[in-house]
Amino acid sequence: MREEALTFGETTNLSGVYTPPAVEGTGRPGVLLLNSGIVHHVGPNRLYVRLARVLAHKGHPVLRFDFSGIGDSEKSRDNVRFEVSAVAETRQAMNALAERSGMDEFGLIGICSGAEISFKTALVDERVTGAVLINAPQYKEEPSAELLDAIARRQESHYYWRVALFNRKSWLKLLRGAEYRAIVRVLGSKVREKFLPRKRSPVQMSPQVSADIAAFQQLTDREVRLLLLFSEVDWGWDYLHAVMGPQVREWEQQGNPRLATVKRADHMMTPLVSQDRTQNLVLDWASRLPTREEFVL
Repeated sequence: MREEALTFGETTNLSGVYTPPAVEGTGRPGVLLLNSGIVHHVGPNRLYVRLARVLAHKGHPVLRFDFSGIGDSEKSRDNVRFEVSAVAETRQAMNALAERSGMDEFGLIGICSGAEISFKTALVDERVTGAVLINAPQYKEEPSAELLDAIARRQESHYYWRVALFNRKSWLKLLRGAEYRAIVRVLGSKVREKFLPRKRSPVQMSPQVSADIAAFQQLTDREVRLLLLFSEVDWGWDYLHAVMGPQVREWEQQGNPRLATVKRADHMMTPLVSQDRTQNLVLDWASRLPTREEFVL
C-alpha cells in the first residue's frame, strides 16, 4: 500500500496521511477520516488505518488527518472555538485531497466528536455527498429527567432482550425468583411493540431536537448518503429512539439515514470482531456514494 504524508491548510499547520486509490480513474469520491477526540490519525485501535486501506482498495482516495493541536498537526494561533475551527479545517482537508486526487466530491467518517464535525461540515459544504456518524454525541443541552428515564428503560430492555434471555445464569436467577419482574416487563414490552400500534415517543421534543431533525432533512434533500452507526451498548441508539422514535421509523423506511448497530462493540470499536462489522458497513455505505460519472449524468 502506497501512502504519503501531506501538510496543508491556510498556514500549512495541518498534517495527514494520503492513501491513493489502488486503481485510478474509478470516479469514486474521496473519503476523509476525522479525529475522534484527541486520538490522532491512526484512529481508535488503528481503525482508521484499516478503513483507509480497504477504501483505497475499492478505488477511493483517502485522507486521514489531524485537527490543529492533535497528533502531527501544529497548534492554531487563532482563538476560534474547536467546533468552528474543526469544520474549517475539514474543508481545508477536502481542498488538499481534491488537489492531490482530482476528486471534488467527498464522504466523511468520524467517531464521537469526529462524527459531530462530519455532520456540521456536511451542512455547510455541498461537496460532501455522504457521511458515516459513529457513536455521535446526541444532545447539546442538559437532558430532562423524563428523557433520562426513557433511555434507562430502553437500555434495561436491551440488556434483558439481547443478553440476559440468552444467558444460562440469568435463567437460573429467574428460577430462583430474581429478576422475574424485569424479564416479564421486557417480554411484555416486546410483544406490545410487535403486535400493537406504535405510539409516539413519550418524551417531549425540544427545539434543539427539532433543529437536528431539520438538519438531517436538509442533508437527505440533498441526497447525502448518511450512515448512523452505534455500538450496541452506546446510549446514543437509545437516545434517538426515545426522543424521536417516529422520525427514526420514517428514516428506517426511507433508508436514508441508515441506522445500524455493532454487536459486542464498545464506544471506540475496540474488539476486532466489531471492527470487522464496522468495516463491512462502511464499505457498503461507500458503494452507495455516487461516482463522478453519475454526477455528470
